Amino acid sequence: MWAGVSTALIATGVVFLSLSYLDLRRHTTDLESRAAELRQNLAQLPAMATFVLRPQTLRSGAGERLQIPAETKWVVFKAEIPPFASGYSIFTGALSTPEGRQIWSQTGLSRTESSIEIDLPGSVLKPGDYVLVLNAADGARQIPLPAYEFRVDR
Repeated sequence: MWAGVSTALIATGVVFLSLSYLDLRRHTTDLESRAAELRQNLAQLPAMATFVLRPQTLRSGAGERLQIPAETKWVVFKAEIPPFASGYSIFTGALSTPEGRQIWSQTGLSRTESSIEIDLPGSVLKPGDYVLVLNAADGARQIPLPAYEFRVDR
């Protein structure tokens, strides 16, 4: 009698383990498929680089050196605003070379609590030196902020 009960328990255990194994294989296959899908989606997302800029000058040797990978599709600058501009909510900006060739400009830039965010296509920034000039807007009057100077390396 005990032999029959033991055999039934062993058979039940084998069936249970077999079903568990099959369930784990199905989950593994699903997870591998999902991982492949996520890798493909990730490859399609734009590569982005974010930098915090502080007012500085290259002439003093203190300019930021930004290493931007070649595959970067978007560059986000978070330009810190000086305390005297904390009461302003509207800003204009222009990015140019030190020689004065304008690369980009925009009006109506908005700010966060302590910075202004600027999004640029990565293709705009070639290796070299740049000057970002921001102005705080007070009605028709523009209040210049200190320049943000940096060098791009790729």
